[in-house]
Amino acid sequence: MRSPKDEPSRGKWLKEYFSDPNRDEDSLTGKFFDAALFRRLLSFILPFRKYLVLALVALFLSIASRLVYPLVFKVAVDSYISADIPDAEKFKGLYICAFVIVLAFLLNGLAMFGQTVFAALLAQRSMHELRMKVFRRILSQSMRFFSSQPVGRLLTRTTNDVNALNDMIATSLVTLLGNLLIIGGSVVLMFSISWRLALLAMAVVPFLLVITAVFRRKVRESYRLIRWLVARINAFLAEHLSGMRIIQLFRREEKVAAEFRELNHDTMLANIRQVLYSSLFTPSIEALSSIMKALLLYQGGIMVLDSSLEVGALIAFFMYFDRAIEPVRNLAEQYNVFQGAMASSERIFRVLDTPCEIEDAPDAVTPASIRGKVEFKDVWFAYEGDEWVLKDVNLTIEPGESVAVVGATGAGKTSLIKLLCRFYDVQRGAVLVDGTDVRKLSSAALRSNIVVVPQDVFLFSDTVLENIRLWDPSITREDVERAAAWVNADAFIRSLPDGYDTVLRERAAGLSVGQKQLLSFARALAHDPPILVLDEATSSIDPETEALIQDALRKLMRGRTSIVIAHRLSTVRDCDRIVVMHKGRIRETGTHEELIARDGIYRKLYEIQYKSQNLAAS
Repeated sequence: MRSPKDEPSRGKWLKEYFSDPNRDEDSLTGKFFDAALFRRLLSFILPFRKYLVLALVALFLSIASRLVYPLVFKVAVDSYISADIPDAEKFKGLYICAFVIVLAFLLNGLAMFGQTVFAALLAQRSMHELRMKVFRRILSQSMRFFSSQPVGRLLTRTTNDVNALNDMIATSLVTLLGNLLIIGGSVVLMFSISWRLALLAMAVVPFLLVITAVFRRKVRESYRLIRWLVARINAFLAEHLSGMRIIQLFRREEKVAAEFRELNHDTMLANIRQVLYSSLFTPSIEALSSIMKALLLYQGGIMVLDSSLEVGALIAFFMYFDRAIEPVRNLAEQYNVFQGAMASSERIFRVLDTPCEIEDAPDAVTPASIRGKVEFKDVWFAYEGDEWVLKDVNLTIEPGESVAVVGATGAGKTSLIKLLCRFYDVQRGAVLVDGTDVRKLSSAALRSNIVVVPQDVFLFSDTVLENIRLWDPSITREDVERAAAWVNADAFIRSLPDGYDTVLRERAAGLSVGQKQLLSFARALAHDPPILVLDEATSSIDPETEALIQDALRKLMRGRTSIVIAHRLSTVRDCDRIVVMHKGRIRETGTHEELIARDGIYRKLYEIQYKSQNLAAS
């Protein structure tokens, strides 16, 4: 258990981190290397094994060239510079040694270049596949998944976490293997030069292990905190940038800025702490290395004086000692990369392992066509537990029939549509289309025959043309223009700078609410579905615009199953039937005139709205 003294003394978000029981969702397991996770990661790397092989070949050439250099130096000193041989032989030998050293440096440079390029190609290719798999997995999830997952967290999974794995593969995976080989090769060559000096040098190992263990514990916790804070920043930005209109309308800029300032400040403190730990590690290794070098120099000097060791051998020994210590100096950076990569891989595979709540049955049916009959049979549904949103709902809508579903907020109207589109599955009962349970239909076949026009229209950062046909090549430009003309959107579209080829900005900034809604109607018309759902679709349209599209809507609804969900009862009077819902149950059914005459819930709702309209008019 963490003691209070380990907690930062300031920072609202830092305190929240230490009190958050679920912080590991955005942090680390504490493992520097997880074999199970790495095996799964290899499944994405091995398809591109040719780059891995080439990177390893380049690595071995680089290591060989670096280990040869001290041996050549030893030969130059002991066999030529200090040897009692003619000067001509000395110059010839030194020339050969110099030439070998130059070749070794050139080979090392070329090998390092190849290693970097091939490792980068391996990382980019494998992470391209992983990122696509993560995104496809997210696309296949149900609405329940998205309601429980912050957008910032999902953004982090597909961007920051994949980038962390990319950095590990491109810069640290092959490098770590190379460092282990350098250390092993240097130690073997140190023993071959002088086993007594080598044993003395090994005395530094326990101290290195202690320093590394302390560093590992401190960095692990600080890195865990940083990852947690980064996820909070992403979620904070995603939420508040999306809600910028509300923030400005209610003049909350300063409040939001102050909250972000606290989060940003705590992130800065966490990063400073990690930099402090990393900065202390390298000087500690340097100090330990310097002390050991002094001892080795003393002992090696004695051995040279008593002729048990040559000068060149002592110099080469020192060079191999530096070769062995150098990877330890880089451990701080590599540890951070591996720590982050293991954490990122765990979070990524957690997304990949999240079961899809809504999946097609193995024997899912794909009907050639759908007539449009919709049935809700004894439907009970709850989003959580036994908090029933729909209770014993029975409703049949014949092909081509238009049915309005009305009721107070929370009555369960929109939940019916979510079940029809199979964004959720019922707990009891069944939803049928043309007599087939939607759970037995393929999702693609079901949803391709239903178009929902929502109240809150979402438009993509693409052309108007593609926003209407949603990248469906079977819908031609003429189909799009015809649909837009039907809903009176053609005129304003052609007034845009590039007409139908105008690229909309993010969230269609610059278009009015009415114009966005008209585009959504054009989208519905262009896809020509047998089942049409209008979910408060005209609530944001001004009376003049609504009048323009009513005729088009009547044409659109004719001959197809239409479900109209509305609070404004004036928009449902022409439907064949009106269904009144109250607290998750169907309470009344009939035409407008029949329900008014019945003096029930519908009439009360109608009178309330009628009075409100009169008050507004007055």
